[in-house]
Amino acid sequence: MIMSQHIFSNDPSMRLKTLMNYFKNIYCIENDLDSEYIIPLTRQQMANLTGLRVETVIRVIKLMEKNNLLRIKKGLIYY
Repeated sequence: MIMSQHIFSNDPSMRLKTLMNYFKNIYCIENDLDSEYIIPLTRQQMANLTGLRVETVIRVIKLMEKNNLLRIKKGLIYY
């Protein structure tokens, strides 16, 4: 329910944050939610799930990295 409210947002960063939070909340242990989580999706998969273009996903992820919201290391997204 909560994911569907934000996934239709016009803001691409909100869509991606919602998607990454969803995966982090599902796959992280409760005590481990504050630590970094490797997002198990390709940029293409993230684009498909959010309805965004791959180019937009790449641009927004780079901007989120610049704003210290996530970290990219060897092509993996640590959120």
